[in-house]
Amino acid sequence: MAIAPKLELKAAQSLVLTPQLQQAIKLLQMNATDIETWVEQQIEENPFLEKDEEEEKTQNNKENSSQSSDSQEEETQRLEGEEKDSLDMLREAQADQESLDVSYENVFDQGEQATRGKAQQGETLTNDIEDETERSLAHHLQQQLGLDIQDEMERAIGAFFIDSLDENGFLPISMKEAAKQLGCSKEKAEVVLEKLQQFEPSGLFARNLAESLKLQLQDREMLTPELDTLLAGLDLLATGESEVLRKRCSLDRKNFEKALAIIRNLNPRPASAFDHRPVQTVVPDLIMRELKIEDEEQSDIWQVELNNETLPRVLVNREYHAQISAEITLRGDAQGQEFLKERWQSANWITRALDQRAQTILKVAAEIVKRQRGFFRYGIARLAPLVLRDIADTISMHESTVSRVVNGKYMQTPRGMFELRYFFTKAIHNSIMHTSLSAKAVRYRIRQLINEEISTQTLSDDKIVAKLKEEGVEIARRTVTKYREAMRIGSSVDRRRQQALRANQ
Repeated sequence: MAIAPKLELKAAQSLVLTPQLQQAIKLLQMNATDIETWVEQQIEENPFLEKDEEEEKTQNNKENSSQSSDSQEEETQRLEGEEKDSLDMLREAQADQESLDVSYENVFDQGEQATRGKAQQGETLTNDIEDETERSLAHHLQQQLGLDIQDEMERAIGAFFIDSLDENGFLPISMKEAAKQLGCSKEKAEVVLEKLQQFEPSGLFARNLAESLKLQLQDREMLTPELDTLLAGLDLLATGESEVLRKRCSLDRKNFEKALAIIRNLNPRPASAFDHRPVQTVVPDLIMRELKIEDEEQSDIWQVELNNETLPRVLVNREYHAQISAEITLRGDAQGQEFLKERWQSANWITRALDQRAQTILKVAAEIVKRQRGFFRYGIARLAPLVLRDIADTISMHESTVSRVVNGKYMQTPRGMFELRYFFTKAIHNSIMHTSLSAKAVRYRIRQLINEEISTQTLSDDKIVAKLKEEGVEIARRTVTKYREAMRIGSSVDRRRQQALRANQ
């Protein structure tokens, strides 16, 4: 059969994200601070947009509450009558214009669609919320948390402490306050903190500078009674009373200078190697409250609202548009009419996109609160397993949409402020036990298998995949390789070589 170029016609369907939908997805990823800045910028650039500053905050809370969908319906109808709903105005003014594309339902990236196809061939997807390649401090510590702490309750406490770190890597929250927010004992919180203080880099999770420096010296096995006394009196150095401190340490001047040199070589900001972005004050995107119902001993009904103090309400100025449109039409300014049309369409799209964003965030947050009711009522011991797919299936949206909502969004709750992703755990399905395993637990099992191997039978990544499959865990070889490299474990060839060197010594 001869090989020759030829032309063929083929019909196929593919997912295409319009520019409007791409912008809507970006809006969904923004937190309260980012969206406020973006809205201010749009109001400056578009003459048909204006803030609604007359609405009372209490009325706004009712409109944005996830527990009052009827109020949202009434508000939509009110806007249709007074300001004319953005979509209806557009249809009346521009009958031939394309529709406003801001729906988040069933939206996912083409790359994710390809990954789903591979998953159907045998690989189980993990619902990773954070990017595995991200080298942030939080990601670095979360990896260690999954490997070093196996107790689920301790992991949840550890995740809370990781999210509470400041820009220097210090822990500003007291154990008493942490225990109160999490609903655990102070002793339990202290046990977890002690484990976290062994993480790399050393010096993290300290309550103050002296404790951080002490942790670093302990890690280097350099802590002496003299250095311990020196650290306890750091305030004397700040006030210029070094001689008093030297005598307290029982050191001569030469050895005292050596001790100071050791302290100066330590890192006063142990988190500096990871986070270089400017620290921003965390502003809650959502506020959660408990509703009190009369004649009920325990109502256990929670209300979730958008934080309207940081989310300005935007309206379309219909009267101004009509005035400007009439003037331009009288002048016969074609270029002006084109500009007016573009700004008018943009203004309508922005109002609708913001409304759709608010409804999507509220829908996700309300479902999270519903599933984690035990945590809010009884504390961390009742934190339920949860993955993105659980929420996505319930609210009829794609997992990627839910992932965009939970990343970077914070909710103020009766137990403190939490990022929405805090309430999720990653899972890998076990076909034998018919349960879901944490991806971190799978990493731990890989480490166990490697630690149990003998020098004459080092396990390749393929053999590890086979052993995991026997236990009901089906993951791809490349996933095993990724997990192994994340744990800084060499390949089977490297391990065999190292074992041979140790045997010959």
